[in-house]
Amino acid sequence: MLRRKQVEKITGIPARRIQFYTDSGLLKLAEQTPGKGNERKYRREDILTLLVISELSKYGMSLAKIREILDDRNVRSMILSTSEPGVLWLIDGEVFLGTSKNTPDSGFEVPAPWKVNTSVFYINISKLAGRIPKG
Repeated sequence: MLRRKQVEKITGIPARRIQFYTDSGLLKLAEQTPGKGNERKYRREDILTLLVISELSKYGMSLAKIREILDDRNVRSMILSTSEPGVLWLIDGEVFLGTSKNTPDSGFEVPAPWKVNTSVFYINISKLAGRIPKG
């Protein structure tokens, strides 16, 4: 488990933003250490969740939509996976899970980039997980 300062360094997310995500219910903390000002400790999946929240925020997702995505059982399972986490695709606000950038599991075809009014992006959770020290 890592302390907040370590998490800030790994994620680049300031303490106030981490606290905001916690207070808004997007991040559910593992534990607090009694006796040291309730110092928070973060598990690997907490840090990965923070990174996913940050990425979704960069894409302009509302807190409600981020919460909906994080509450998805399959997304949660991907974040908690200790093996290859995979890729989270978002197409027009719909969530699809994949195993690599080019092969989503759901069997859909990514719309052509010239298609009007289609919002397509993905979050490579495997790559984000690589930023977190193991142990």
